[in-house]
Amino acid sequence: MPNIVRSYNTVWLLCGNDGYPYHMTIYQGKEIHAPKVPLSTRVIRSMVDIIQETSNTTRHTLYFDNFFNSYDLLVMLSELKMRAIGTIRPYRSNGADAVMLPDKELMKQKRGAFDFRSDGNVYIAKWHDNSIVRIASNFMTHSPLRNTQRRVKGQRIEVKVPNIVRSYNTGVGGIDYLDRIAAAYRPTIRSKKLYWVLFINVVNVATVAAWRIHRFVEERPHSHLELRRQVVLSLLQSERTATPRVASGFMSQLPDIRFDGVNHILGTGPQGPCKVCKRNTKNMCTKCNVRLHAERGKQCFEIYHQQK
Repeated sequence: MPNIVRSYNTVWLLCGNDGYPYHMTIYQGKEIHAPKVPLSTRVIRSMVDIIQETSNTTRHTLYFDNFFNSYDLLVMLSELKMRAIGTIRPYRSNGADAVMLPDKELMKQKRGAFDFRSDGNVYIAKWHDNSIVRIASNFMTHSPLRNTQRRVKGQRIEVKVPNIVRSYNTGVGGIDYLDRIAAAYRPTIRSKKLYWVLFINVVNVATVAAWRIHRFVEERPHSHLELRRQVVLSLLQSERTATPRVASGFMSQLPDIRFDGVNHILGTGPQGPCKVCKRNTKNMCTKCNVRLHAERGKQCFEIYHQQK
């Protein structure tokens, strides 16, 4: 997430650590009558509202970077019984950064050194890695310390890592993983329309989400590229574009759905031309959303759903 917020191409995403996007919100620019709450806090609160509607907040942990994190945000999330960890900027630490070791002093100590402060509600730590890492949480501390390998001057050394840092590095990768997958086969179709970048990005993210679900439910799933090929082939094999006709209001159905043989139920709707014989009828397939005769002696319903 870039530090500079641009109103024409910023999308807020709520992702799992496996890269599956659960919720997407498009940034619509500065609100005229916005409450006196930082934008980053409003974004996180909207994501928490989505979680509360569908699940128990105590089952989840939020991970976010220093664009979003602040002392006040962590306190608010504690009140909502939502666990959270994130890197944090010095001026958002509610004064904790000022009473910890200065960056220059901490950098003089051996790699892996850290300092911390906690008021019982929020824990904030500074850790010496390549540079100073500031991180805060409303439920986790540095304990237990773990060891990791780092290369220093051509040699590998053991470096102590606070538990809060290790947990953050483990859980925060969902967005990065999604970006990596989406960038692998990003659509290159160009347009002069201002909304095009947002539109194509939404389609791209939706395709990645479909692939993640496909991998979860299939015993022998397709690769990401193969699934995209199947989507493209399905669209190319459709009888016409998915632009609705003004007269009927119905869209053409994709072959994968038309011939799947599942839940094609006969219903009724406004009278119009049958998809097969072109004579008027009120009968229609409720799944394909097309008019089809099914009266005695007419087999338009069966003909339409059988591959030639």
